[in-house]
Amino acid sequence: AVADFAGSLADILYKAGRLDEADSLYRQAIAIDQRTRGPDHVAIAGIEMGLARVRIDRGDYTGAEALVRDAVRIREHASGPESPNTVSAEGLLGMVLSREHRYSTADSLLRYSIATMERQVGREHHDVRELYGWLADLEDARGQHAEATRDRAIASVH
Repeated sequence: AVADFAGSLADILYKAGRLDEADSLYRQAIAIDQRTRGPDHVAIAGIEMGLARVRIDRGDYTGAEALVRDAVRIREHASGPESPNTVSAEGLLGMVLSREHRYSTADSLLRYSIATMERQVGREHHDVRELYGWLADLEDARGQHAEATRDRAIASVH
């Protein structure tokens, strides 16, 4: 319960822009969960995703990549390769790889994540729109501005 509360509070602190506090609480929550639930408990994956977002905001893409890859591994084992949780983690990995200029792999992950998530939860879902936004960022970085404009429009639909 303490780890769950710490992870939830860390999410709130992250959204409030209080990255240092969020980082500390995420790390504490992961440590508690690893000790009490084991290193592969699905709850750890969600906390790792939150900590990865802090790392992304700080420009630590290598650190974020390691966290997201572990979250993908845990979620895939717990829920299967096409579960929304696994696929959303793969989409975040695609965004991180895009920021690292690993465009080809990022493109594949993002497009796979979008297609799979759209099939499961629909285009209007927040996670799907976020994936479209990340794809648009990648397309802009590759000079594919027309595609980026199209995908950014999908991302911003309310």
